[in-house]
Amino acid sequence: MFIKNLKYEILTQDGFSDFDGIQIIERNRYIHLYFENNTEIKTSFDHIFFNKNDEIKASKLKINDYLKSINGYLKIINIKKIYYINKTVKLYDPINVKKGYRYYSNGILSHNCKFLGSSSTIIDASVLEILPNFVEEPILYDLNDCLRIFKKPENGCKYVIGTDVAKGTGQHYSVCQILKIISTNPLKLEQVAIFQDNATDVYKFSSIINKLCYYYNNAYLMVENNADGAAIVSQLWWEYENEMLINSGGKTKDLGIRATRTTKPKAVLFLKKLIEDGNLLIKDNNTVKELNDFVDKGNGRYGANNYDDDTISALYWATYLFLMDMIDDVDFMKGKSNIEDDAWGILTDVNETYIDENWNIIM
Repeated sequence: MFIKNLKYEILTQDGFSDFDGIQIIERNRYIHLYFENNTEIKTSFDHIFFNKNDEIKASKLKINDYLKSINGYLKIINIKKIYYINKTVKLYDPINVKKGYRYYSNGILSHNCKFLGSSSTIIDASVLEILPNFVEEPILYDLNDCLRIFKKPENGCKYVIGTDVAKGTGQHYSVCQILKIISTNPLKLEQVAIFQDNATDVYKFSSIINKLCYYYNNAYLMVENNADGAAIVSQLWWEYENEMLINSGGKTKDLGIRATRTTKPKAVLFLKKLIEDGNLLIKDNNTVKELNDFVDKGNGRYGANNYDDDTISALYWATYLFLMDMIDDVDFMKGKSNIEDDAWGILTDVNETYIDENWNIIM
């Protein structure tokens, strides 16, 4: 739900600023942070704060970390992760803060959301405005909350995984977008899971891609081979011998998909058409945020203004599969089904928990 702002201002690093309104989202879990000055704040798992080095997600915070505040830095003295069993909690995000993209919430510097598109966004603004209505809370989190699952693999269904590769040094994110192929004529896709992390090294990311491929019924793999992606495709092909890797040619240098002045604009514009025609259902909140910041920079260049665009890169490479005439319209539904327990041990990052008197799980 979006509530338009007509009379209030919000405090930023550059003074009070106008903003477009408040986005209200419902979640069945949140993080409660307690600080050394006896203040506290409740936030979503993927909300972005600022530590002494850079941006950091709430889910990555640890006790004794420092966050930037209106009066310097505050130390976190306690963290509780609370999961509701029978109800949800409402969380509020200011949208389009005019003076930059940072504002103060309970005295803590936070990252401004930018949901409502402008004339330069790739996706039409009227479409961007309704995308938050389809956002869902994942049914399952795994791999230290980096893997968000909206739907588990279904028998007989086929999937495609698009990836964007980063170094894993805490800056850009390595991302897997997992899409269910609902039909090919007409083409209809549904986002069922996403992996997103900026601390996973290339070797480990290769293993995660391979496992996700197997878990989602031997999904097609669309992996960009530029830069760090070259090591990923080589490992998938030669070490894991993963035959679901889609290659752009028959030579070793053609393993995976090459981002060029031709392929990237083609992939981006195809993604635009799918979303605007309502043929790609997106459920992940982070993906929707990045779509609202993904713009046309001219001369066939596309990218983000304020956020990363890694979830978008993985998304358009996933859809690029259908521009390559790789799938038989008759055979694509005959995806191999895996027994879940044999395919992958889900919930690998179980933490110690207890249940309070209101039946809320607290970590």
